[in-house]
Amino acid sequence: MTYVVYAERWGWTPEQVDRLTLDQEDWLMPIALALDGEREYREKKAAEAAERKAKSKNRS
Repeated sequence: MTYVVYAERWGWTPEQVDRLTLDQEDWLMPIALALDGEREYREKKAAEAAERKAKSKNRS
């Protein structure tokens, strides 16, 4: 399953995954998930701001 996750997410081969140290593997996915969460949060806030702007423009 690990190989599939790394292949889907970063296009890595099993050989590349096997070369990761335990420390790298322990931190790589949590950091990636944290970055994903931050990206989603920023996208959500940008969408909300655009929606508010569109609503206020329609009221004018």
